Amino acid sequence: MKIAIIDDDSIFMDEVKDIIGERINKIGINDFSISTFSSPEQLLVDIHSFDLLIIDVEINQYNGISICNQIRKFNTDIIIMFISSYTTYVFNSFTVSPFSYILKKDLNNKGISEIDRCLQFYMNKNKTIKISSFGIEYSLVQRDIKVISKISDKCVFYYNDKQFEARMNLKDILMDLSPFFVQINKSDIINLNFVSDIHKDEITLNVSAKLYSVPKKDD
Repeated sequence: MKIAIIDDDSIFMDEVKDIIGERINKIGINDFSISTFSSPEQLLVDIHSFDLLIIDVEINQYNGISICNQIRKFNTDIIIMFISSYTTYVFNSFTVSPFSYILKKDLNNKGISEIDRCLQFYMNKNKTIKISSFGIEYSLVQRDIKVISKISDKCVFYYNDKQFEARMNLKDILMDLSPFFVQINKSDIINLNFVSDIHKDEITLNVSAKLYSVPKKDD
């Protein structure tokens, strides 16, 4: 996990860095780095490689929201957390879909809770599940799994545009999945992020630009 912090107050930035390092160690993320920047120009050169950005709304002559609008053009997956002394910009910040907006005065209480929530979101978003398919070991990123279906004695993972078969128990699989997965009947687990419609006893999934209907309950 690569984290960037941008603030023109170096003392406050170091405080944020220390808190994040402490929370990361507590939550159990082993592979991480934290970089600090006093100017957005330094960050924009390498913005593609960062997973989380914590940025002040006002950085000298720069506007943090405008900077994030630029960043979103090149890195749509980056998690953005604004940190500011003012509530004035809260609604304006919505244009870049931030994960959170923290007031500097709340950093050591509500701010810590928001950082923990953000780190947990990152872990769920990037969580993998390991399977063995025809003797080959795969590590599937869970957010890209659309449906897991039990067919005969195998489970079929519909993953991106591929399918993987594995001899696994559906109940055991569910225990290792992130909260956005739900078992809707005896044979199917779905990723709620791909649900496009729920009508009566059918759930419609938007999968590879096609719509598939999955029964919510067994006959």
